[in-house]
Amino acid sequence: MNITLTNRNRALLAMSTAAFFFAIMSALTKAITSPSVTAYPLPAGVVSFYRYFGSIVVLLFLAFREDVSLLGEDRKALLWRGVSGGIASVSYFVSIQSTSLTHAVILNYTSILWGPLFAAFALREFPPRRYLYALPVAIAGVLLIMRPEAGAIRWGDAVGLFSGLVSGGAIVQIRHLRKSEAATSIFFYFNLIGLPVALTALYAGGGHLVIPNLVQLPYLVGVSMASLIAQLLMTYGYREISTAEGGILNLTTNIYSALIAIYFFHDIPQVGTIWGALLILGSASALIVQRRRA
Repeated sequence: MNITLTNRNRALLAMSTAAFFFAIMSALTKAITSPSVTAYPLPAGVVSFYRYFGSIVVLLFLAFREDVSLLGEDRKALLWRGVSGGIASVSYFVSIQSTSLTHAVILNYTSILWGPLFAAFALREFPPRRYLYALPVAIAGVLLIMRPEAGAIRWGDAVGLFSGLVSGGAIVQIRHLRKSEAATSIFFYFNLIGLPVALTALYAGGGHLVIPNLVQLPYLVGVSMASLIAQLLMTYGYREISTAEGGILNLTTNIYSALIAIYFFHDIPQVGTIWGALLILGSASALIVQRRRA
């Protein structure tokens, strides 16, 4: 029996697969930045730098072999995508290093909450009325996860939430650029601008760039390759589906990451984290149900 996939179904499959590879990337980042996992941990800024560097090398190789254009046409918009994506990504890696993997992933993927807001202003893509009810419920979920005590919020959680906010804007930029630009061009600028962003974060935190040893190298290669696959699939998917749909599919990364955190890092989520994640996922799901009924 022959099964023919439509462009939309291909996009949905691409987004779902991207979520899995994002979880793999996050787990490898947690492993290489955690002293409890490896005897040779690296700062998040170093991991980010080599992630971008490795992806650029692969993209340049593909461009040379297949005559793929990486510079694109709307270079100003591509540069802004690189800036927002670089800031969001480096912040995410810092969060992974500074808090639990489960917290970092969930808070980063609150981008589903902020994406529709940016889309309303930038793309005139207005969220459904149910969004007004879903947003405060999801914010309650964020508070359950972060559990601010006496007005204090953990650094890693705060950076994770910030990465989610900036990611919301970056996703909208991808949606806009995919109308005219190739996925490879968008991803190339993301990595190109990400290099100086990673170095800035690294040196601002008192660190310095180092050459990876033979123990660290496989982790860094894995992070770069998983990131490359996930980003290209995600960028492809946003050409055919909405910001909200892409967001809910990306949220499945939370499920993969939670299972990985439990099995490999023995990171059992607290009750507040579970309830918070359910509120966020439930709110996002309500947005998608609303759109399909419309």
